[in-house]
Amino acid sequence: TNTMKKITLILSLLISAYSFAQNISTGQVALTSGYTVQFDVDGTTSVVTMTMILPENDWLAVALDATGMGSINKDVVIYDSTGLQDRYLNGFQVPPYDSASNQDWAQSSNIVTDGVRTVKATRALNTSDTKDYVFMTSSTTLPLLWAKGSGTFGYHGRNNAGSVSYTHLTLPTICSV
Repeated sequence: TNTMKKITLILSLLISAYSFAQNISTGQVALTSGYTVQFDVDGTTSVVTMTMILPENDWLAVALDATGMGSINKDVVIYDSTGLQDRYLNGFQVPPYDSASNQDWAQSSNIVTDGVRTVKATRALNTSDTKDYVFMTSSTTLPLLWAKGSGTFGYHGRNNAGSVSYTHLTLPTICSV
């Protein structure tokens, strides 16, 4: 019947849209109490949006695809009292800045509400910078290192750093029929 054909068509379109979805997200990843990060990948625009949540006067550093401080050339994004910074791991030392031409994150908002700062920034999935993580449009595991402190970025001290490994979640593409 026509009703059955319409239902079959709608289900087919929804399944197809879900199968080819190119938008993925880590969801909000709790790093430690009061500190989270989220990466939302938009495969249609080839842009990733990062959202950091942290206390108003603190800094937060997140290293992507890194398994330890000894990692070399692993992408690090930092927010501190001076703003957003694109850096990279270079062994057991303060992560150096990416060159001025490779400061790829563009801050889109920085809002403080009741002592909690929410920073949003975007960049291309693939910046062609060998020190930047290439975000995928399919599910993958993303190891993260993090560190935190007060004021301007610097040594985090003991018990102010950690690691998590998070799997991107596939988000369905919404279509109207």
